[in-house]
Amino acid sequence: AAKAQNAWRAGVDAATAGSDVVVLRELEQLLTDDAPPPPKPSVARGPRSPQADLAMVVAAAPVRETSKEAERWVDKGVPQDVLAQARGAVEHRTGQDDVDDAIATGYLLVNTNRLDQAIAAFDDLLSKHPRLVAARLGRGSARALQDDLQGALEDFDVAVEVAPHVTDCLKRRGQSLAALGRLDDALRDLNAAVTLEEKSSSSEFDADLYHQRGAVQHRLQDYRTAARDFALALEKDEEGSQRPRQEAARTWNMLGLCEAQLGLVAHESFVKSLELDATSRETWLNLGQAARDRGDADAAKRAFMRCIATDPAFCRGHHALGLLMYGTGDFLKATASFKRCVALAQKEDADAAVGALYYAGLCWSALGVFEKAEEYFVRALARDPGHVCWYARQLGRFYGAALDNATADAEKDILGVFKEGHCKRHAIALVASAAPRKGKCRPSVAA
Repeated sequence: AAKAQNAWRAGVDAATAGSDVVVLRELEQLLTDDAPPPPKPSVARGPRSPQADLAMVVAAAPVRETSKEAERWVDKGVPQDVLAQARGAVEHRTGQDDVDDAIATGYLLVNTNRLDQAIAAFDDLLSKHPRLVAARLGRGSARALQDDLQGALEDFDVAVEVAPHVTDCLKRRGQSLAALGRLDDALRDLNAAVTLEEKSSSSEFDADLYHQRGAVQHRLQDYRTAARDFALALEKDEEGSQRPRQEAARTWNMLGLCEAQLGLVAHESFVKSLELDATSRETWLNLGQAARDRGDADAAKRAFMRCIATDPAFCRGHHALGLLMYGTGDFLKATASFKRCVALAQKEDADAAVGALYYAGLCWSALGVFEKAEEYFVRALARDPGHVCWYARQLGRFYGAALDNATADAEKDILGVFKEGHCKRHAIALVASAAPRKGKCRPSVAA
């Protein structure tokens, strides 16, 4: 087994963009029979959405049955013993068994992803008790998970109005405001929630409050303040916070991002994040970028390959590996990664796809295959007509037509206006008339 493990690690270290990472991943699973099966590739291709943090805490815990059993409860009715446990776990309960049972059932519907049914159940409950805080929080969370952030905000507004002293109300409204891009308003709510929690006599401080506030500060590009909040959240974890390991892992990851933005070495924070959750594709990506930034191409490659192995459909992992290969001069492997990135890109990955097309064109230009480079530049410009790759396209066309012309003189033939525009990223319309013109590029000047 030890030899097999070593062979697998050697395979990862030697892997390239063309390697079959799925095979490497399956081999890893065979070598760790006692470990849980690896997660399926995630459906979301881009960064974690802010509203994803609005999932309800499982109110029906402790639940020993499988999720399928829980789903049958929803269809046939929740057993009384489970419902009694759930009722006791519901925060902001009323003390009326029928109302608290309805709240617990609604939370169970949310946590088994039956969001339409959950909203309908809370609609019925709120028609009788319109200012019921627990129901407002439940329906608001279900709406947020359906991307109805405005509807979620309306519910959380009522919850805050009814219970301004409850940190959970302020926290969830702050999260919704952040997801809507109202960062200053979100920060106001999260500051108020932190103040209430710090003054509370409860021994269980909600460490996630610091994480959520830090995330808003990060989006506001106040990285130093954000780093302090993430550090505070981690301190609460050390003091016995009940946060799940994956949440603590996300905090370490965000702390690492802040450290990188501040010019600090972020390697250790990303490693600690992965010790808690080795399935995070984003953290593997960030670890690889940190290694690349400090000039360790081998470590960067290993991290990017682990990122891709974790989720082969993660287009930004392929994009990052392509950039690494481009930077080390391995242009053919880089183009393979960029091609894969474009094929996997979703709507939210538009920037990565355009960047991949641009760099693929640069790779073919570096290889002297200017006609192929032209194809990629044209595809990039079709998606973003003002992209800087227009300059690279014009230069590629010029060199493709004139590189073997003994009388060609780039210094004279390429005008200063074009050179200045290229350096300063001037708008295309300002320099289009000064673009070098030597006819269409030849198929290739590569040897």
